Amino acid sequence: MIIENYKGILDYEDFYIRIKTFIGIININGFNLRLNQLTDEAISVTGKIESVELESTTDEED
Repeated sequence: MIIENYKGILDYEDFYIRIKTFIGIININGFNLRLNQLTDEAISVTGKIESVELESTTDEED
């Protein structure tokens, strides 16, 4: 999975990753998850991805 326009990594475990983006926070659950930075704006997540959820955020939090 490739995520573009990310702002930062909030949590990173091999079973759970939270990534802050311009549209909200992406929660990824799975097994043997790994992060690889492709560019300053793009990151890839590899491993067995079980679920992906988007938490919406407001502009006030930025």
